[in-house]
Amino acid sequence: MKRLALILLVCFPFFIKAQTPSGCSDSSAINFYCNTAQDCIPTGAFDENTGAPIWQLPILFLPCTDCCYYSPGCTDEAYLEFDSEYDFDDGSCSTLLVLGCTNQFACNYNENANTDDDSCTYQSFSTDCDGNCNENYNDFGNGCEIIVYGCTDAQALNYNPNSNANTDDGSCIDIELGCTDPVAFNYNENANTDDNSCVPYIYGCTDSVAFNYNENANTDDNSCYYNPGCTDSNYLEFDSEYDFDNGSCSVLIIEGCTDINAVNYNENANIDNSSCIIPGCMDSLALNFNSSANTDNDTCCFIAGCTDSTAFNYNVNACYDDNSCTPFIYDCMDSTAFNYNENANTDNGSCYYNPGCTDNEYVEYYSQGFTADYDDNSCLTEAIFGCMDDSLCNYNPSANVNTVCISPATYYDCDNNCINDIDGDG
Repeated sequence: MKRLALILLVCFPFFIKAQTPSGCSDSSAINFYCNTAQDCIPTGAFDENTGAPIWQLPILFLPCTDCCYYSPGCTDEAYLEFDSEYDFDDGSCSTLLVLGCTNQFACNYNENANTDDDSCTYQSFSTDCDGNCNENYNDFGNGCEIIVYGCTDAQALNYNPNSNANTDDGSCIDIELGCTDPVAFNYNENANTDDNSCVPYIYGCTDSVAFNYNENANTDDNSCYYNPGCTDSNYLEFDSEYDFDNGSCSVLIIEGCTDINAVNYNENANIDNSSCIIPGCMDSLALNFNSSANTDNDTCCFIAGCTDSTAFNYNVNACYDDNSCTPFIYDCMDSTAFNYNENANTDNGSCYYNPGCTDNEYVEYYSQGFTADYDDNSCLTEAIFGCMDDSLCNYNPSANVNTVCISPATYYDCDNNCINDIDGDG
């Protein structure tokens, strides 16, 4: 069969060309040959997605060049239906393209246009389509501007260059200078522009004869006073004549008895309240009559003497001291004693008769020739006991108090050497 086809192609090329099928060979194209031809060969297979049968192109099929298409539509740019994505003109072009402004609110709206060409123009906030100023706008020389009402007089009090006012509304306020501070002494309620003339209230005494007159004050505050001092009746310095307290109050009044001789004397009291109690004898015949006493204490006395029990001449019967008391004077009352005191009235056993050195550790104890009974600080030289005879065996050249000396044996010296061997026998 294949050989026959080859012979036919060689022998009858013109016949084969006239009878050979041709078209789009891409099965995914809209105009795939087998979609409309009757000579395609069924393969017996089916598309897994669509279930459609799959065809095989006929034998000797000649694919066309660039004839397949996939998106048919209007390909003529002069028509409204045109789309550059279309790759085959299917005759659907019907409405010619009319360019223009399609926005009915635009100044240049074209009711015949079916395709907007971005040519629309619109009125602005300030102007209409004819360039005239809209309502609330006006041409002040720089085109239409919004009307801003306000004060346009630069000399007016309420003129505000930042308000952008361009139309005067009669609201300008004339400037009136003065003090605008309502708490100032010279506040001017009619002034609307402060001229730095404000003077503060200076409260004080404005009476020139007052003690606290303030020449700088402009408003009297009823503070004048004429006699300053302590006005607190709780203090010693108080005087009802004072009309201003100047801080001179310093000593608080303490009432009480101020008589130092009273038993209820209050050392802190500075105002006597007649409460003093002075006890004593009120009998004018008594030795201890107290003319200052205001309370009799049954102490009236009629026996005078020394009432000091520690005195030498204390009188146990006396009830009134007559200043006769004599103190005890203790000392030696023996007129033969070395230390006899003629002023003493009470012997204290201190009498002595032989003063000297009483310490047997001193030379003077031995050299004074008697035994002292009172040390008079005459002990001066410390005793060195020893033999003071340089001819004897225990002689001590440093000794100043002689003790027992030791003599050598007869016919011997202190070294026990024989010094008189008459018979020569040693």
